[in-house]
Amino acid sequence: MDRSASVICALAIFAICRLRKSGSSPHGDCVGDRRLRVVRFIARLNIGGPARHVALLQRHLAARGYESTLVTGVPAAGEGELSPDEAAGAPIERVVVPELGRTLRAADDLVAFVRIYRLLRRLEPDIVHTHTAKAGALGRVAASLYNATRRPRRRAVVVHTFHGHVLRGYFGPVANRAVRAAERALARVSDRIVAISSTQRRDLIEVFRIAPARKVVVVPLGLDLDALHGAPNRVESLRSEAGFPDDAIVCGFVGRLVPIKHVDLLIRAFAEVRRRQPRARLLVVGDGECRADLERLVGDLNLTGVVFFAGWRTDLIAVYGAMDVVALSSRNEGTPVAPRSGRSGGKGHRFMIRFLRWSSATPAVACSDLLREGVWYSYGTRRICISYL
Repeated sequence: MDRSASVICALAIFAICRLRKSGSSPHGDCVGDRRLRVVRFIARLNIGGPARHVALLQRHLAARGYESTLVTGVPAAGEGELSPDEAAGAPIERVVVPELGRTLRAADDLVAFVRIYRLLRRLEPDIVHTHTAKAGALGRVAASLYNATRRPRRRAVVVHTFHGHVLRGYFGPVANRAVRAAERALARVSDRIVAISSTQRRDLIEVFRIAPARKVVVVPLGLDLDALHGAPNRVESLRSEAGFPDDAIVCGFVGRLVPIKHVDLLIRAFAEVRRRQPRARLLVVGDGECRADLERLVGDLNLTGVVFFAGWRTDLIAVYGAMDVVALSSRNEGTPVAPRSGRSGGKGHRFMIRFLRWSSATPAVACSDLLREGVWYSYGTRRICISYL
């Protein structure tokens, strides 16, 4: 985690030194005679990888002497809320702007923009660091307006982190073009863009042409996985709650139950597995707008009793300790956190299954950075890769 905090801040300090033509302290945490002031924005702290990363980064920035303010929205209905103190492993402070949440509403977005701009005027940050699509858009536009009112040497450096992206898989062709055009415009007012994997950086530069290579850097996710590294090989509590027998082979999914995660594909594939391996079970951890449809699909495929929907869970040791296989069916990811957490669990070997379209020119899931070379199988119109984590 220190590495992620250090690299991001080093990039921002470099930009500050370039813009202001002034040096930083030997420890890299001051401009002139004061500490660097950072304001960071994320749409919400829901149960998921970006929220955990952002909370941890907040804690470590403060520990390294930065004056950091975290600004968040609130999760939408059906999303589990992540306690920032629990995610960071220590108490952290934040400013809540309810209108900053992920859902797009013109009136709320305008209110959020005004509140963000006023906050920037009050705090006078050296660095504005945004995360996720909506917070990235509102935060960077507000930072651009804020910078327009400042002398060149007093402007804030603008850094944006792409955890995943909405450039593919979320919208239709017309909306996709509009989103990509908006991200290109936002990239022009960004001093640095952080990608969390080399695959994602290649997407941003070469595939979607969001920003020039000189602006985009890779900083791998910083996550605290120490507890999972020391976890036992198997934790029975969740398996017992699901009613799975002791000899069950449990395939697990962890994440939001939303269209981009494509969990219906996973369930249909699991039905094929179940026909060949009676001991197979599927554990789905998470919640979201697709849950009712997925539960109906389970009934239609006669999988009732062998697929268990566990809802949102915060005990990662119990979650990953219940799984023998971690599955990822998303149409689009940055660096998926569930496989990284699964790899860190106590089992000696844990597999990951990912599903890709035959027709895709590039992998639909940017997780190749996490995987060893796998074995490919065909399943209908999909390619399936089974890899060691």
